[in-house]
Amino acid sequence: MTRLGSDRMREIYVKSVLNRHKRRDLWFLDDYSINPYTGCQYNCVYCYIHGSRYGRGGEL
Repeated sequence: MTRLGSDRMREIYVKSVLNRHKRRDLWFLDDYSINPYTGCQYNCVYCYIHGSRYGRGGEL
């Protein structure tokens, strides 16, 4: 873990940054999305990570 001021950064290893959609997006007509990060310091209420196994109690 590296400290940069009050922010924390941690390197993680992943199999892929591509995520296959469960169903096709009718607006963008795509089958995949790219989500290179698992969270950030801002804790936005609309963030896709909330309610998943990665976000725990509002802390990402």
